[in-house]
Amino acid sequence: MLVCVLGEVELAASGGTIVTLPGTRQPALLAALAARAGQVVSGDRLITLLWDDRLPANPEASLHSTVFKLRNSLRSACGRDVLLTRERGYQLSLSPSDLDAGVFD
Repeated sequence: MLVCVLGEVELAASGGTIVTLPGTRQPALLAALAARAGQVVSGDRLITLLWDDRLPANPEASLHSTVFKLRNSLRSACGRDVLLTRERGYQLSLSPSDLDAGVFD
């Protein structure tokens, strides 16, 4: 699997097939977590990044829904859980070779 953030945010499965991330929230969430890969990003910070000043009626539930969908996309791309729930936030557990920015570095 390769998470591509240098350019358009994309997710490539092991064979190179691009996994479509529908809408704008899943790619935005993936980019936010990939920018801090290996670190826990708080739910509050993610809500701010994803919705800015246009918060949904229940931002926590909306975030959980977006995380659920992205988690499924990531699992289908690599066959393992790399989006982890941590106390007060989420963590994207990637090796440097799973991230195009890491490969470039």
